[in-house]
Amino acid sequence: MALIDFFKSRNESHRFVVLAPTGTAAALLHGLTYHSFLGVPIDGQPALRNEMTSNSLVQARLDRVEYIFLDEVSMVLCDNNYKSSAPLPRALNEFDLPYGGINMIFSRDFAQLSPVFGSALYSGTVGTKLISHRTIQGQKAAIGKALWHQVTTIGILDIIILQLILELCRVSECYRFHMNIILGPRTVGKTHKLPYTSFSHHIPSSQL
Repeated sequence: MALIDFFKSRNESHRFVVLAPTGTAAALLHGLTYHSFLGVPIDGQPALRNEMTSNSLVQARLDRVEYIFLDEVSMVLCDNNYKSSAPLPRALNEFDLPYGGINMIFSRDFAQLSPVFGSALYSGTVGTKLISHRTIQGQKAAIGKALWHQVTTIGILDIIILQLILELCRVSECYRFHMNIILGPRTVGKTHKLPYTSFSHHIPSSQL
């Protein structure tokens, strides 16, 4: 909510979208599921739109968007990470960068909710190499895991510092100085140090 309020206070809500893997998680943040926003079919259900129509809709929804915030990432399956990322390169016409080059912000505690079924992003049973004898789903899972490993910097905020920042945001005293601690000047595909490193740790996502 702090990030939502931050962009809203600057009249820049158009730059930021909030997504989640489930309707309940999305509703809590007044966001959308990545299935509905990115036109990703739900497993076991037929796609309702053809690819051309879906791509046009995603392009329109991403107009002027610079940040995608994905909450409850601990619940995202490896193959679903592939499925949710696949529409982005097509919509943004950027095929050489992960997630189409858009800034991705992932959030949640991996010690909490895990996927109901399938392999989580932190699963050690899924590799990142494409092997011919794997099923299609297995290959998608490998690509999804490889995409996750493109996230090279993880910021872990001290709970006391995080609570202080959130409280400042609630009373409309959250400035860029504070948001830089949370967001950091990061771009997908590049590694930058988060400011105030005493409040964060930097570990490769491959170790999660």
